[in-house]
Amino acid sequence: MSEEREMNEALSVNDGIVELSQALTLQCQENITILDLTSNFSESMESTFKFPSILTELNLSHNNLKKVPASVLQLKHLKGLDLSFNKIEVFDARPNFCESIERIDLSHNALVRPPYWVWSHAPRNLYYLKLSDNTNLSKTLKKRHLNQLLVHRVMLSEIDLSNCHLKDNTLKLLSTLPSVKKVTLGIKPFFYINRNHVYSVPCKGLDTLWDLERLIVCNTDLSTVNPNINMYESLIEINLSINHITDLPDEFCMLENLEICILSENNILCLPNNMNRLRKLKALYLDQNELCMIQENLCEIESLSILDLYYNNLSEIPNSLIEKLSEIDLAQNSLEEPVAVEYQDKKAKLRLNKPDRTDGRKIIFIQESEEESSSSYEEPSPPLPLEQPEAAIARPDSGPEENWDTDDDNWSPSPTWLSRNRQRNNYRNNRGNNYPLQNRCCVVHNLCLNSFHEMLAVDTEPYQEAEGQFDDYSSESE
Repeated sequence: MSEEREMNEALSVNDGIVELSQALTLQCQENITILDLTSNFSESMESTFKFPSILTELNLSHNNLKKVPASVLQLKHLKGLDLSFNKIEVFDARPNFCESIERIDLSHNALVRPPYWVWSHAPRNLYYLKLSDNTNLSKTLKKRHLNQLLVHRVMLSEIDLSNCHLKDNTLKLLSTLPSVKKVTLGIKPFFYINRNHVYSVPCKGLDTLWDLERLIVCNTDLSTVNPNINMYESLIEINLSINHITDLPDEFCMLENLEICILSENNILCLPNNMNRLRKLKALYLDQNELCMIQENLCEIESLSILDLYYNNLSEIPNSLIEKLSEIDLAQNSLEEPVAVEYQDKKAKLRLNKPDRTDGRKIIFIQESEEESSSSYEEPSPPLPLEQPEAAIARPDSGPEENWDTDDDNWSPSPTWLSRNRQRNNYRNNRGNNYPLQNRCCVVHNLCLNSFHEMLAVDTEPYQEAEGQFDDYSSESE
């Protein structure tokens, strides 16, 4: 009894749930149903480690496993299996828990292809499969492997394929999931290198999922929302954020069951005019776009309670819309934010999970184009007169207070003359080599002209007309 008590204390058994801080042999603990071995299992332990036969939940994440342990494949009652953050390349063998498994997490591995047994045997209870961050899928899921999977149909309800570098034909894999309700092809904590490339929605594979309820396609280089988006009549949530969308088709407003619409961080200029047809819409996120106006008919959507318009180009917004919403953010637009306490409370509520936002009006920096800069060119100011050497500087014109006829050799300049001379010296010292190029060119040009005129001014013999120079001989030729 004492040994069993010590074993129970070491395993921290609590209602059939155990977390191991170090590897132990579980031969006498058959009542354990949930086991977490995160970062506490290695392939070398497989021969000495025995899993409880009634185990239903198993977590083997973060263990650097290169394959699924054979002892795990022998479990018959497993419902949840977490193998994320390992180095598993292949998982094709059919496990004994094929008929009982409900959730599998294989994200952040090195899978060269999807687990083939999921497609070939179609587990009837499996509803969730996570394959995200397996970048080798796109390299090995070539035509031959893809065609082997396309002949099967899997009754999954949710699949996550984000950050697998999928594009074009590889997205056809989605067509094997006719009853799927949620598809995730991109997530916001993103990695640009591994992201998928979905340039339009619906794309190949997505255009067969008629029963889709949640579509997450953020950060996938998406630029076009096709008119057939209205095929998703059951769609409840759509997330197309962090993409390059500029507009939405009118058919987008036919998603009458849509409740959550996330279009953040795009380039949307305006919304369709009939957005009020989205009668069930509760939350609309349009922050960090290029919106210049917002339709007043959004007030007609009675269920709408959240509207995020942070960082756009809006210059006005209907007051009735602000009053009806429970959460709204109008900061960083071309309008002054309302100062009412009611609005500030609504904004604070929306920003609970967005601490990096700033208040106030958007500061717009206008960059002058080349055409505008050339059209605004101003003629250079006329060049300044050439400065004469100090010895050649003559006295300035006399003022009324100066007497130039005096014979006094101790002449002193007037204050006017001193002021002008000081200004000239300051100008010369301050400008230095910064003297405008066009003015310097003009000075040289004027100097050349002066020299040319001086040359012409030299006394030469007067011009004399030669005899017969302008005689008319036309009559003689006739």
